[in-house]
Amino acid sequence: MSQLPSDAASQTVAAGSSAPLLSQSVDNFLASLAAKSPAPGGGAATALTGALAAALARMTIEYTLGKPRFKSVESDLAAALGQLARAQSALQELVEEDNAAYDALSKLLKLSPAERHARDEYQPAVAAAIAIPESVGTFALAVLELCGQLPDKINPLLISDLGIAAELAHATVHAARLNVLINLPLLDAGQAAPHRHNMEAQCKKADALHGPIKAHFQQNC
Repeated sequence: MSQLPSDAASQTVAAGSSAPLLSQSVDNFLASLAAKSPAPGGGAATALTGALAAALARMTIEYTLGKPRFKSVESDLAAALGQLARAQSALQELVEEDNAAYDALSKLLKLSPAERHARDEYQPAVAAAIAIPESVGTFALAVLELCGQLPDKINPLLISDLGIAAELAHATVHAARLNVLINLPLLDAGQAAPHRHNMEAQCKKADALHGPIKAHFQQNC
């Protein structure tokens, strides 16, 4: 097992590394996340959680494809595999986008309200800080929906892995909502309302999908 970096190393990684987050080692990523630095933060962690959900669901399909017992659902599995791969790729990109967006916004928030509103980059920075976690929620919801279609189509030995993927996807949707809500006070009430309603709808749908999936695993694990 590799050792965690020292406190000094953690600060160096967070402050000095310009490498994409997902090209770093797990140790370095976690050190950056834990460091006293605005980014990466909850948004990047949320997008990564969604990507992990998609990857784990993909693994359950990879182990099932090609087995004679599941030949009748092979086309369904192949289609789901492609959709999960696209969701995972998008969520990985959103890890990096969220990290960059919040880093930019956090610098602007250090200015007085008058100063930040005078900057041309302020409104785009706020918009990005809201749109990115909304997209994370959208992709995570798609992953959760795909997980709900798979329990009877994959190798039963992998049912717990699929269940974990579903739990991670469900958590990602709710975490994405928090990442949106924290930035809504930066908008006027009228501008904020559609974003609030969108995330509430995402969470409501995620809960509706999650219930039957959870019940299935409780009965079969």
